[in-house]
Amino acid sequence: MDLVLEEIKNLTLYAADAERMQLASNAIDEWFANIDDADESETYDLLGTLTDGLGHVSYTLECYRDKYRAITYISTHCADGDDTLENIYDTAVADFHLNDEACIDGSGYKYTTFEQIEEIIKGLASSQGYNSDCTLNDNQTVSLQASVCTEHWRDESDADIMSKFSLTQEQLDYFLARCGDKPLNPQLQKSICSSVKLNDTSGGVFTTSYIAFLLGLNEETVEEGIENCDEGNPNLHWITL
Repeated sequence: MDLVLEEIKNLTLYAADAERMQLASNAIDEWFANIDDADESETYDLLGTLTDGLGHVSYTLECYRDKYRAITYISTHCADGDDTLENIYDTAVADFHLNDEACIDGSGYKYTTFEQIEEIIKGLASSQGYNSDCTLNDNQTVSLQASVCTEHWRDESDADIMSKFSLTQEQLDYFLARCGDKPLNPQLQKSICSSVKLNDTSGGVFTTSYIAFLLGLNEETVEEGIENCDEGNPNLHWITL
């Protein structure tokens, strides 16, 4: 009986009618917590409470089984970037018979809703290291990340980047958070060294912070570039001041 009750309690997890299904879960918890030490009268009372609680469970165990098979399917295909979460969910609903008549109670509550799946996938994505926006998990994401960062470092506006790559603001924020600071490239390095040389004849106008402002870099990157300007640096043979 204990195993059956555990399965029924699992059945109540993530149910759409959360308040009503919580009554069933609470009744099962009360049974487990008190039945071992209960006398005959207390057992009778606990049984009554359990019976009342289980009356709130109107879904079958097949709903529970199919839901968790579907979660595994959805998580796998989302992590692979096969489609949007909405489309993967729709396929799972059809393939695993989610929300068939037996899994919709008399009040019209579905046992498995998209909103529930969305929250579950957010948790799984966080723990398993993939993105809950499934379209960002495909093999093209790496090259797209590089392209977005390049445009960002070129000071393209967010609106232009979103338009160019058909991104939402949320997707753009995801990529930008991983771009880091604008890296040094030959042209920027040359500009830093030119600024250092000009600084000697301009009364010290070209400070590190001013160069950083002009070139859209952070001061640490500028300082790195200044160190590279030392004469004789073999890595800077391409620079002509």
